[in-house]
Amino acid sequence: MKKMLFLFILFILITNSCDKADYFYVENRTDALIYYLFSSEYPDTIIPTNRDIMPIKAHSVHDNVILTSWERNFSKCFPKDTMFIFFFDANTIEKNDWDVVRRDYMILERRMYSKQDIIKSNWRIVYP
Repeated sequence: MKKMLFLFILFILITNSCDKADYFYVENRTDALIYYLFSSEYPDTIIPTNRDIMPIKAHSVHDNVILTSWERNFSKCFPKDTMFIFFFDANTIEKNDWDVVRRDYMILERRMYSKQDIIKSNWRIVYP
C-alpha cells in the first residue's frame, strides 16, 4: 500500500511539474531537399564543427521537439540569446566532406535570429 501511495504521489508531482512537448518548426518551401543546422556560436559566423544537420524534404516542415518550453530554454541552448541557422543544398552535403563544406562556406543561406524574432515568428522558420 505504501508503495502504491508513493508511486501515485510521484506520478502527480511529475505530471504537474513537467511541460508537455514543445515544438520549433523549420519549413522548406522549395522544390528540393535541403539540410539545416543550428549554431549557438554568435557572433562567430563560421559553420560549426559538429555535423548535426537535419534534412527537410521539399514542401515540408520539420519539427524540432524539446521536452520543455523552447521559450524557457532558448537562452540555455543559445547563451547569447541569438542563434544562427545555416541552410545547405542536399547535393553539397551528400557529395562533400564536412570539412570541405565548412572551409569553402558552402551554404545556401545563413540567418540570425534573436529570441524575440523567433517568438514573433511563432517558433517557425521558413526557407527561403
